[in-house]
Amino acid sequence: MRSSSGESVRNSDYGGNSGNVAVESMAMATKCQAAKSLSSKVLWTGLWCGLYFGIGCAFYMTVEPATFDTVWKALYFLMVTASTVGYGDMNPTNLWAGSQVFTIVYIFLGIGVVFAHMSDLISVLFKPLFRGSRAILERIFPQQGIDIDGDGTADFKVPRGPWLYFSKNLSGPILIVVAIQCLFAAVFCAIEGWDFGTAMYHCLVTATTVGYGDISIETDGGRMWAFVHIAISVALLATVIGDVGELSAARSAALHKVELLRGTLDTDLMKSLDTDGDGVDKFEFVIGMLAKLDMINVSDVEAFSKLFESMDVDGSGKLTADDLDAMKTNHKFKERSQRLSVAVPPSNSSDLKALSATLGRQMTGTLATFTTPATPTATAEASEVKVMVQTPEGTTTRSTSMVSGVV
Repeated sequence: MRSSSGESVRNSDYGGNSGNVAVESMAMATKCQAAKSLSSKVLWTGLWCGLYFGIGCAFYMTVEPATFDTVWKALYFLMVTASTVGYGDMNPTNLWAGSQVFTIVYIFLGIGVVFAHMSDLISVLFKPLFRGSRAILERIFPQQGIDIDGDGTADFKVPRGPWLYFSKNLSGPILIVVAIQCLFAAVFCAIEGWDFGTAMYHCLVTATTVGYGDISIETDGGRMWAFVHIAISVALLATVIGDVGELSAARSAALHKVELLRGTLDTDLMKSLDTDGDGVDKFEFVIGMLAKLDMINVSDVEAFSKLFESMDVDGSGKLTADDLDAMKTNHKFKERSQRLSVAVPPSNSSDLKALSATLGRQMTGTLATFTTPATPTATAEASEVKVMVQTPEGTTTRSTSMVSGVV
């Protein structure tokens, strides 16, 4: 493997202004991709919610008008269903009119598609707030750092013990969730006339999707507020619970990384990184260490390495503008060859095969131009195909006579 393939991975390791440009380009590409992903999430979530709640409201208000006599009762019931809160204060009653069968289908659709999209979008929107709270606590209670290159700056931070690690990383998100529940409880007090303790109890029971249903919401204003509360609170609590698993995996990976960093003098480890037997170069070292951390798959690296080498026409170890131009020209040549092969009648296909064989033996560069008779259509007759080929020695012209049909 060539070390040049691993250049511009990180400026502090590989140095130079090119490293800065590469890192900035990667950061910009990541931001653009994140923006596109968020736009896509908003679009699909809006589409699914519009269809789900729109069709659901129309159905229940038509088939079950006694129970769902207002749009907010229908919306409230649909949100309670999709989120699996299930208070039990409203339910479909008409089996033969299809409302109970419709509800069963809507349960699976709501849980598996609609609320999954909503929860994912809400999680993406609140994740930066969670990360910000962790960053504040990190500045107040910094972790122990490891200075790898001896420049006085910590290159890697060692995670604390389990109790301190999880307490510091989860306390911020938990406080955010509690603060949001207090806000929702205060509004419920104003709308439904509950005391704050009852409202807080209702909010937390709802957020966990337990939904006892012992506290009834009586007004359309309360149902409207409950619609928003359920969507945000259930998704947020699920995000915090999911963070526990992510933090646990991150801590295990960090401890493994510390073990590898401290074991760089291990002879067997260094030998295992030497894939070609001529010593461990920078590319092999970085890729090997990342593979041992299960951050990348070696087979993927090999595939992309082969792709790079096939694109690197001049073998310089870098993809230059000339390489890209050569690839574009070669792509156009393949397209024209395919169009020509379709136009040639089967009886004369041997002429095209002969031409292809001749070019395949003689051409070592890339096709620059491809000329045919000026007349766009003609009956079968002899014609000459001229091919200009760029080779390392210069540009040459090849001519071959062939019989063509309508071209």
